Amino acid sequence: MTENPTTEYLHAIVQDEIGLSFGLLPPLRLKTAFQPVFVRRNTSLVPVAVSFGVAFQERGRAVYSDALLDLPAEQTAAAEWIGPRLAIRNLDFIGCDDPYFDLIIELPAGVEQPCAEIEALIEEALSVGIMPERLYFDLSSIAEAKDLAEAAEALGRSGASLALELEATSRLNEMNTSFSPALVRVPSKWTQGIVTQPELMRVFRLLVTTLRSRGIMIQVEGISDAAQLRAALAANADRLQGDHLEPGALAGTEFDDSPRLLATLMGAHGNVVPLTA
Repeated sequence: MTENPTTEYLHAIVQDEIGLSFGLLPPLRLKTAFQPVFVRRNTSLVPVAVSFGVAFQERGRAVYSDALLDLPAEQTAAAEWIGPRLAIRNLDFIGCDDPYFDLIIELPAGVEQPCAEIEALIEEALSVGIMPERLYFDLSSIAEAKDLAEAAEALGRSGASLALELEATSRLNEMNTSFSPALVRVPSKWTQGIVTQPELMRVFRLLVTTLRSRGIMIQVEGISDAAQLRAALAANADRLQGDHLEPGALAGTEFDDSPRLLATLMGAHGNVVPLTA
């Protein structure tokens, strides 16, 4: 595990002339990319939240993930520390007239003191006027149930929400805590599987029903075509994300926050799945 970086990396976060934040780890420049998360409103989808990624550039050109494998461990740790702070600072720079979206933050696996990092990120958010209630922390990277429970309790006290990936929910029974996740994220491999494997779809629908009965929202991610969108809607998922709905875009670039018609997303011959809940 890498040690938690501290304020030594603050100097690597700078602002441009309009207030947009980016990171500098020479020769790389780090920028925030946001991808919207949608909910259904009658026959449309509307964006309510975003997840983020870090876009790396060198001399104005994108650097792809394979090239990043050669980064020194210290730069990797710095990028993991800088990324969520850039996302928090740039959340209100999403390119629409009145950006007000929740933010999903994935805690990196290398963080040795999750509670301290959560506290620091919430303080960062408050410093730029973002209330903890807008933050969802995905703590799936915390392997030990005891540590996960401690971090979940810290979130509960802060007002921020806990998110977990679907496979991480198996640890819920091991957690000696009454604080349940607000959001369960379904990764793209499941999204693909529920289309191609009818048995998996039946299991998935039962799982969604069970989790929703406990007040937990289900977010289906990696939706890449109309068939996957239809399957996610048929399973009664609460939130939807994927390139078929809207790809990620750099902070500060134009973002269309208008409703997306389901009929259009499903194709000219697609029938809209009835809204059952």
